[in-house]
Amino acid sequence: MSAPPPSIGAHRPELAALDPVFATAMAKEPAGRFDSCGEFARQLTQRLAAHPEPALDPTALAPRAKSPGRRRAVLAGALATTALAVAGGVTLVAGPKLAGTQRPAVPPDPFTGTYRADLGPAIGLDDVADPAAPPAVTRTYGLRSGCRPTGCVMTAQLIGGEPGGPSALVFDQIDGNWVAVALAPDRCRETPEDFWHVFRLRVRPDGGLAGEYTMTAADGCGAMRTVTFTRTRDGGAEGVPDPARQPPRGVSPAQALRGRYRITRATADGTPQPEMNTKVSTDCLRTGDRCMSYFHEPSGDLPLVFENGRWAWSIDSDITCPRSADTARMKATGQDSLPQPPGDPIAKLTGHGHLHRTPPCEIDTDFDETFTRTGD
Repeated sequence: MSAPPPSIGAHRPELAALDPVFATAMAKEPAGRFDSCGEFARQLTQRLAAHPEPALDPTALAPRAKSPGRRRAVLAGALATTALAVAGGVTLVAGPKLAGTQRPAVPPDPFTGTYRADLGPAIGLDDVADPAAPPAVTRTYGLRSGCRPTGCVMTAQLIGGEPGGPSALVFDQIDGNWVAVALAPDRCRETPEDFWHVFRLRVRPDGGLAGEYTMTAADGCGAMRTVTFTRTRDGGAEGVPDPARQPPRGVSPAQALRGRYRITRATADGTPQPEMNTKVSTDCLRTGDRCMSYFHEPSGDLPLVFENGRWAWSIDSDITCPRSADTARMKATGQDSLPQPPGDPIAKLTGHGHLHRTPPCEIDTDFDETFTRTGD
């Protein structure tokens, strides 16, 4: 037990650069080992990146052209064997901690630990700055992640920093992005509303996460922030829900409503209505039973909430009259059914609604509305 850990490089010279990492992993004293499997995995990855497999001389390989993949296969096999040997070494040193039925080794969770989340100042969904918008904030989250046959899941729990938004999040890996959708109360034009909070993150080269964070409400309030998650330490995730216990993510046909759409309305009394050339993305709760399709352009927003096979919207707010600078109160509602078959993406969506507006630009009429897709 007093002998130093065996050298990997003595048996596999091409892996000599990994000796310091494995020596720490198999240290006889617990204080000398890595604090976590995640730290061990990161150190191993960094060493491999800093000491890649040496470039092969094409001239030297010419006589062996019939087996070009042999060296790569040998190196991969050596790494696999070494990893198993190290896992065994750690097991022998820390035997009392691994009592019970032995299970196959599981790769370390890549995003388990404590992260600082830096959220930029809030701006409009069309990149329009608002001097009165909330400033940048910093929060602290505990994260856990894992993969299973149904996909990769990451859970997050707010553990510090400035309050606001949902305290718990569940991310799914979708098309290379980590996506989380959650509801949390806030105020829209001084009225309490449930806001849809959506995170879309991508992995950064340094192992952190970065992307955008949007907040939208059914009464037409919307904003977005940039967001960056930076790991600050490996621990701190003990109270975060287990990603393996999260139910599978549901899929909704409403997600096919995405891209750019032209919105037109024909009123029953013939009053002309302006067209809207909008952009929309549809974000659904993990259950798949409710979704937010938030249409927006610089002149205005139109939030549609999907549930039970149809979209519905309702807006009650002060507006500026179309042909003057006067202010009026507008109440408008609409319903739009899921097309059959819906198509992916949805090419056209139709529905009906009612518009009421007070003087000086009064109107009270039913209307038909059409959403026509114009691009991505």
